[in-house]
Amino acid sequence: MKTRGLKLILRSLRDYTLWPGDFDFKSEIRGMDSRTLSKFVNGYKFVSVLQREQDSLSVIPSHRTTGGWRGITGHLTEEVSFLLPVTQKAFYEALMKAFDVAS
Repeated sequence: MKTRGLKLILRSLRDYTLWPGDFDFKSEIRGMDSRTLSKFVNGYKFVSVLQREQDSLSVIPSHRTTGGWRGITGHLTEEVSFLLPVTQKAFYEALMKAFDVAS
């Protein structure tokens, strides 16, 4: 992430596919039993990277509000937005700050 994170994220966002609501794909998370899923959710911090417009990127830390997967939310005041192009250094610093404040 430190040297190529921005490039990887931008490529992933560019290639992102919206799946139909009835598409049945097999994800690792979906295959976890409740105990494993709970350990995963409680053992990791979550940060969202969004591209709402073609020329912008946002980094948002997430916070658990309950013990379950659906209890993860972010605070709008913690969102960091960039106009593209942005430097790798600025993106990485915002990403690391988001992980620091995520809970």
